[in-house]
Amino acid sequence: MPTKTEVPPQDRVKANFVSGDIHMVDPFTQTLIRSGLADQYFLSAMYMALSESSKKDAVEGQLASIGNAWGKEFYLQLNNRIQENPSDNIHKPQDYLKDEFVEHLNSYFSYSGLGQFRITEGHKFYVISMNNPAILYIEKSAIYIPLFAGFFSGLFSSVAAKELDCIPLTTANRQDQIHFALSIPAVINEIRTLQKSGKSEADILNQYNNQHLQ
Repeated sequence: MPTKTEVPPQDRVKANFVSGDIHMVDPFTQTLIRSGLADQYFLSAMYMALSESSKKDAVEGQLASIGNAWGKEFYLQLNNRIQENPSDNIHKPQDYLKDEFVEHLNSYFSYSGLGQFRITEGHKFYVISMNNPAILYIEKSAIYIPLFAGFFSGLFSSVAAKELDCIPLTTANRQDQIHFALSIPAVINEIRTLQKSGKSEADILNQYNNQHLQ
């Protein structure tokens, strides 16, 4: 891991309420970078703009595409930062141990007010759990779930250097946690078919012998 200079707590976030932007600590380099905030009003406006000319399924597909581009861009920016701060051990994002990568991503999520996540390997697919995601507490929160599914598919496709897809497993209206399945497209299509047939999250986990991940 690169040697880091710890930024004092009081300097980790600097907000400019006049210009409407913030600077926060980059969890990978410990330097301050500018970060925009996609708050409730922005996301609601984006959803309204998309829904004016599209049906619900089409909007969800568009949000997933936006999330996918976001995940790929996150990977590219991380790789660029690693190249700008080279070390003997880390030359690309894949050089991080799994736990280190998850820790860094959780730092990014926390600073962005997106909650926390963990990823667990199961049979035929990974289960990604988002805990206490702030976005799920706002009105019409379910519309943003495809955005995160797209983000995870874009990010981990870049990490794995092969196409991966992601789908929400949690369909119940809960605000504390939501689960996603991450795998190759063929497996995700199987899960999507099961969901359309009325299978619940628990049913799907049981069918793939992943009930221990509930």
